[in-house]
Amino acid sequence: MKTQTPQTIFLKDYRPPQFFIDTADLHIDLGEEWTTVKARLKCRRNTASTENTKSLVLDGQKMELQNVRLDNVELIQEQFQVDDSHLTIPDVPETFVLETEVRIQPQNNTALEGLYKSSKMFCTQCESEGFRNITYFLDRPDVMSLYSTNNFCRSSTLSSSALKRKSDRFRKVFRRSALGQVGGPISKACIPFCTCRRKLTEHRRFVHHSFRTSSYT
Repeated sequence: MKTQTPQTIFLKDYRPPQFFIDTADLHIDLGEEWTTVKARLKCRRNTASTENTKSLVLDGQKMELQNVRLDNVELIQEQFQVDDSHLTIPDVPETFVLETEVRIQPQNNTALEGLYKSSKMFCTQCESEGFRNITYFLDRPDVMSLYSTNNFCRSSTLSSSALKRKSDRFRKVFRRSALGQVGGPISKACIPFCTCRRKLTEHRRFVHHSFRTSSYT
């Protein structure tokens, strides 16, 4: 649960974003202990921005940064700064491709913001600032992007009885993936971003007080 005091944001303090993210390609590798999120962001500078800085500042929290690549070149630790809530990369060009890899733990996400695990299902809640719990991003409603997401999952993470009938050795190496374009070919803010992973159909049987049985799927 949130314990910090909410910060009031006033319209008079609004500033246009310094950068835009045209496309966001996500590869989410779901796991019971750690989930890996790889993001490939196609970025460009906003010429309408009044901020005179060359630094890209992305929102991100409660994650472990594994690596950063700028235009296919891996950055060393001295070339970026990371703290509890931001990833800062100085001296970025006018247009560039940024790739990041982070690790998160959805099963420990009790704030239920970003990617979290509810019972046996992985799901997301990104309103209003939850996307920053999934990967480093410009987590604001005026940055419109085209999203694609590839979800990977080990069979032991899925609640499918058919998979559980496989041998233990096979379950450890078998993987399923799902590739989709979030919201269709339309640029959107990260707030409505949604993804989930689980077999959603179940068959249940009930016995009434009159000993009559009924079932539903």
